[in-house]
Amino acid sequence: MVNLLRDNLSGAKKNIKAKKGNSAPLPIMPPEPIKSADKSKVNIGRYKDPEGLSVGKLETGLWFLKHRKKFLYALYAFLITTSVVSWSIFIYSFGHYVLIGMVEDSKMLDDLTRFNNAIPIILLRQKAQPILAQTPIILMGAGAKTDFVTKIINPNLTHWAEFQYVYKDSNGNIIAEHKNFILPNESKHLLSLGHDGLGSKPDIKFEFSDISWGRVTAHDYPDWEAYMDEHLNIEISDKKFTPAMSTILTESLSLNEVSFTAKNLTAYNYYDVNFIILLSDNTRITSANQYLLENFLSGESRDIVLTWPGRLGRIRYIDIVGEINITDEQVYVSPKASWE
Repeated sequence: MVNLLRDNLSGAKKNIKAKKGNSAPLPIMPPEPIKSADKSKVNIGRYKDPEGLSVGKLETGLWFLKHRKKFLYALYAFLITTSVVSWSIFIYSFGHYVLIGMVEDSKMLDDLTRFNNAIPIILLRQKAQPILAQTPIILMGAGAKTDFVTKIINPNLTHWAEFQYVYKDSNGNIIAEHKNFILPNESKHLLSLGHDGLGSKPDIKFEFSDISWGRVTAHDYPDWEAYMDEHLNIEISDKKFTPAMSTILTESLSLNEVSFTAKNLTAYNYYDVNFIILLSDNTRITSANQYLLENFLSGESRDIVLTWPGRLGRIRYIDIVGEINITDEQVYVSPKASWE
């Protein structure tokens, strides 16, 4: 029994030695560091990537990836809705045109056809009508001088004209040629004075030539009547005719006098204002003359005395009208202009 125990103990020792000889020695592990309870946790939000990628961007990208399908579904829904609405509008518009629009287009074409037939009538109404001219009045002036006076009328409410006019004898020869103008809806007298050698009753003919028309438009003249009143407000006062026998000059000269006062009540300065002066008895014009007033300024008043030769008889009416082509910018004095 004792021998058996010895054999067992010796066998066990041999096995232990065999195991020690066959296995590698175990590594020595360093002791785990002791964590301090007071040490703070690491803040990952303060991390900065050298290439600029932040934690916030990573979180945003992660959120987008998680919801990517929802974005796609929203895009599909938007595209489908847009397509449905667009096709609905197209189908409605096309159907409306087929059912209603084609009929309206056909009617419009018929109306245009009738309008085209009316265009010549409309153009004719808009075209300027000819200026009317009365028979010239022949006046015998002082000595053998002869004067011509012709009244003209512009029937157009929206057209003015610049023109030339001539007087011809019975053989068609031109006696005199002048330039003038007439404003819309205006009547005036044209003069041609001081012709020699025509006799007491010359046979003359009056004609217009080179007429150039202008049109009053709402763009240029929003209120033509007000424009004309503002630009032609020339006041004529103290008109007086003094016959030759009452002058201090000798009776053989037969010099009369016409005097008047002209005041520029407009806000404009004019280079020239031509005054047409007609003397009349009870029924007719007996004498005519004109006076050119230069540099007539706004607010200015001028006293004018005009010598008038010839024996004129009894004068009852003195008609004086200032001519200004207010459609011509050249008649107005520039504010910078001055005279010596």
